[in-house]
Amino acid sequence: MEKVRCVSRDGSGISTPFHLIMNVTPRSLARKTLSALALVLAVAPTTALAQGSLTPSGVPAPTMKTLDQVEARVPIDTAHTPGDAGNLFIISQPGSYYLTGNINGVSGKNGIAVLANNVTINFNGFALVGVPGSFSGVSVSGAGVTNLAVRNGSVRDWPFDGVSAFNAANSRFKEVETNGNGFWGMRIGLGCTIESCHAFANGSASTVTGGIFVRFGSRVINCVVEANTRYGIVTDDGCSVSGCTAEDTVVGGAGIAQGIVTGNGCSVLACLARSNAGIGISLASDCTVSQCASTNNGDTGISMMDNCIVSFCTSAHNVNNGITARSNCMITSCSAGFCTASGIQVSSGCVISMCTTYQNSQFGIDPTSGPCLISNCSAYQNTLAGVIAPGSCTVRDCSIVGNGTGIQVNGDANRIEGNNVAGNTPNADVRIIGTISTTGKTVVVRNSYNNILVTGGTPDIGPQGPAATVTSPWANLKQP
Repeated sequence: MEKVRCVSRDGSGISTPFHLIMNVTPRSLARKTLSALALVLAVAPTTALAQGSLTPSGVPAPTMKTLDQVEARVPIDTAHTPGDAGNLFIISQPGSYYLTGNINGVSGKNGIAVLANNVTINFNGFALVGVPGSFSGVSVSGAGVTNLAVRNGSVRDWPFDGVSAFNAANSRFKEVETNGNGFWGMRIGLGCTIESCHAFANGSASTVTGGIFVRFGSRVINCVVEANTRYGIVTDDGCSVSGCTAEDTVVGGAGIAQGIVTGNGCSVLACLARSNAGIGISLASDCTVSQCASTNNGDTGISMMDNCIVSFCTSAHNVNNGITARSNCMITSCSAGFCTASGIQVSSGCVISMCTTYQNSQFGIDPTSGPCLISNCSAYQNTLAGVIAPGSCTVRDCSIVGNGTGIQVNGDANRIEGNNVAGNTPNADVRIIGTISTTGKTVVVRNSYNNILVTGGTPDIGPQGPAATVTSPWANLKQP
């Protein structure tokens, strides 16, 4: 029992039980507690379950957006895009348009004519199919149309172009299949992008035709062009072609069949040109081509004009040269082999470095005129000669082994230095047949070879002998 100590006025303390002071017994305390709890339980249900009416105040309003609110689109049909005497359908207002099914052409008409800027056409996987006597599938006939987008469908069997957007600028074409069209699969205007498209069996022998043509400043990305007549991909100046495949182009007018053809100042990156009836990759001047392969073509694998750069490319099994360049070009880290002519053939002012040429039917590296620089290259088992030095050329630090002739010197003022030249038969490791001047002599120093044959001129040849006996720093080391 709990007790409470009470203190009197005089300071004396008396201990008294707590329940006696409060005048409350344990039994009476329990009764009062149960009574309070019963009161709470009686009142609680009424308070806790109080709520408003469950009857709706009205019809619920829509909470989702319509398709037009998500993406406003217009179907391409006679009701929404009516045509005229020359066009099956006409798009004359900006907006997003789509196909609801396949569309078959009509003789004497284009399929879809685009006259407005800022138009998107989604084929939704459907096809625009031409018929004999019809014109082009998609036609941009108005001058200055911009911001056109065409995607996700096929355009086939139109007697003219599949997509004729030569007048469109700053436009985009993606995932479009063009097949069996009479002129071009796609003919596109200025500053456009063609991406992930496929052009198959377009063109005819009677005119300039092919798979894809783009005008100035355009890009062609990750496209495949196959079995087109005359050209696979053609660009104007200032364009780029990347990640594309051009194969099986067939001969068209003037006997031409080329895989990828560019104008001036273009870039070709990571492309494959294969089994075209003519040149695999053909570039104009001031271009770069890198990380490409050109194989099994009916003419030169990679051909370019002046001031170009070729790097990290492979050209093999072509019916002509592997790589051909005109003046002032740079070819580096490339390989060229099994071609019916030369591996690499260039004109004056070119630099060839870190390249490999092998088993070509004529020459490995063949500058037709100097000056030129050939360094750190390999020429192996080429039928006529590994390297040609036509005059005013430097050939240094190369491995030239197993060719008909190792280094064939045809002119004056060459410098042949630091090369390993061995096993070149039936002629010679170094064959000098064209030095005809007593000034600007060809210098032959610090090479390793087995034999040297001089049949013309008076070249300046460093001392020759085995490494154990020669002392001159300019000595040529004669192999045993």
